[in-house]
Amino acid sequence: GVNLKLAVFHVDWQDMQLSLFDPVAGGYVENAGESTSEGVELELDVDLGAGWGMFAGLGIARTEFQSFTDSYGRDVAGNSLANAPEQTWNVGLSYEGDHADLGKLFANAGYVAVRDLFYDPSNLESENYELVNLNFGMRTDAGWRVALFVRNALDEEYVPVAFQVNPANPNDFIGENGAPRTLGLSIGISF
Repeated sequence: GVNLKLAVFHVDWQDMQLSLFDPVAGGYVENAGESTSEGVELELDVDLGAGWGMFAGLGIARTEFQSFTDSYGRDVAGNSLANAPEQTWNVGLSYEGDHADLGKLFANAGYVAVRDLFYDPSNLESENYELVNLNFGMRTDAGWRVALFVRNALDEEYVPVAFQVNPANPNDFIGENGAPRTLGLSIGISF
């Protein structure tokens, strides 16, 4: 079967608040005036038969400051909101099947892309990145679950969050690196 989901949204903020950073004071919240956010999200799940499935998703957003002057005195009306990517999408394959001796085997591989993610209200810096995630494991009828996973399998270097840090220079940023390739094992039980 095919399962398709569609969501459409429109948000009109009055007195929106932003989390910002100052090197002396640290993190603080500032009133950002008015802004809008609108977009569409689409999700698709397809049963390919014999335990195989495909999934895909697409998110497109348009965000905009209607009125806001940033901490450097710049009017950023018309710019995109910080930390709200304009495009996200993912695609992947999954498998789940019975194994007589072990229980249910499962696996999935997914690709995720983030486009036009701005760090600041002035839209001076942005990031695009792509991640590949893998998962393989088994579930037993007794409730046990064991899985091996690889997150960021291609070891993409990316910065999902960054802040302007120098009040004298709006071009100075400090960011948090995204997690490197991570290998792991998870074990759980349901009861």
